[in-house]
Amino acid sequence: MATASKKCDGCDETTDTLEAFCANCDQAFCHGCTSYHRKLKSTRIHTMVDASHDITNYNQSSVNANCGNECGEPAVSLCIDCKQLLCTNCTNKHSLLKATKHHVAIAAKQLPIDETISVVSDRQSVGVDRRPLAFTQQRDDPFQDQVQDNGPFMGQFANELMSSAPADKEVTRVRGIAILSDGKIVVADYKNRSLKLFKRDLKFEMARELKDDPRGIASTPNDLIAVTIADKKEIRIFRIDNKIRTYKTFKVKEKPYSIAYHKEHFAVESGEGKMVPFVFMNWVERSCLSYPEIQEALGNSLAILYVSH
Repeated sequence: MATASKKCDGCDETTDTLEAFCANCDQAFCHGCTSYHRKLKSTRIHTMVDASHDITNYNQSSVNANCGNECGEPAVSLCIDCKQLLCTNCTNKHSLLKATKHHVAIAAKQLPIDETISVVSDRQSVGVDRRPLAFTQQRDDPFQDQVQDNGPFMGQFANELMSSAPADKEVTRVRGIAILSDGKIVVADYKNRSLKLFKRDLKFEMARELKDDPRGIASTPNDLIAVTIADKKEIRIFRIDNKIRTYKTFKVKEKPYSIAYHKEHFAVESGEGKMVPFVFMNWVERSCLSYPEIQEALGNSLAILYVSH
């Protein structure tokens, strides 16, 4: 269908046409990634919704999935712009809201499982290297070797872990990871609304239910974990010992998303829209630098700011 270019959640490549949306993974895919998703043993039975047509008559919807909002009602439409399934009521609200009234919502039509596709295991290569959570081993060279003029630093694959937990009710959707000083790994799981702690040997240790969707995560040198909760306009600080405990919570003016830490300050992706500002926040004093002040803040106090999509 003719829409503005979209980014595939599988390969991060921009495409004019998204072919399918996975209701289990909450992700939209191009043609190649859709084919991969449908032949991989662990995902071939996922509920895949056709995203390539332009039918807007929701009476033609046929999908065994629920609305992506908290109402949990049966889905009837797929918003291509939000990459989200919506029920009848939420579809109507979506078309009236100022921020979403121009979005493209199509009938949610489920793709059948293609029994003719050859199934491959998670370990087999099908032309694309995909791992649950992959970690690279850096060389012994200092920081400067990680900065290259001709592209990003490329490490060697070291290990991987399956980021699921015993109490999970949904397929894990990782929003971010943080590594503690002892080598343990904290994973922010959006679909299961939880923080998961993995030991240094990558074995699952414990989880903390959040009751809200985590959107970003960052660690501090003293092993405090900052998690952004966009819907609540909050940044929550957690301390980890024998439990994952809430240490501090503070409100922000706009919805916070990605977050990074540097010298007692957080760089927070703040708000929604085409021009998304980064806010620099001293989390001790709670003072902020707004978007026009970022250039000065960068020049005076930060040598380099890395922004990850």
